[in-house]
Order: sequence, then C-alpha cells, then structure tokens
Amino acid sequence: MSPPSGVPVACSLDAEGMAARGAEAARLLRAGSAERTVEEDGALVLVFRGAAGLRTEVRDLVRREKECCPFFDFELVERGEELTVVARAPAEGRELLEGLFALDQAEAG
Repeated sequence: MSPPSGVPVACSLDAEGMAARGAEAARLLRAGSAERTVEEDGALVLVFRGAAGLRTEVRDLVRREKECCPFFDFELVERGEELTVVARAPAEGRELLEGLFALDQAEAG
C-alpha cells in the first residue's frame, strides 16, 4: 500500500501539537523497546514489543497521525507480543515521517 496520491503533504497540527505528538511517539518507542529500520523504498519499519496496552497506544497514535497527516500510509501487523508498523510517505513527506519516529529523540527522552 502507498500513500494516497493527490493528497497535500501538510500536517494539520500546529507547532505545539507537532512537538507533543513527537514526544508521545518518542515515549512509545522507548516503552516498546522499538527497533527501527528503513526499507529500500523509504518505508520505516517499527517493531514494538510489550504489553497489550502499549500496542493499543501505538494503534491510537497511528490513527491520529492518519487524521492530521493523511499523506502518511500505515500498515500494522500483530504477531504475538509484537506490533509492527510499516509507515510510508511520499518523498516530500518523508522528513516529517522520519522526524516523528526518530530513535535519537526517543533515546534522548
């Protein structure tokens, strides 16, 4: 699956909202001991491990990100204790996507 074409690459959150969302993503990356890889096509693959509550929070974050950034595309796969999120954005939106799920921000928190 790929991001919808013709959708503007723009986030509806203001700067404060973006900062709060980034802090939330960083907290979930830490709490889920997430592994982050980048596929050849530029997709981010995030693997979260942990309790069902954490996976619920990650699914909720993804749902809200789809609302404010409809040019993002997310695929979620659950296997046992793991939740894998495959996230894609058009080339002009990849920096926003990578910034949201940056491990260096998660480690700094």
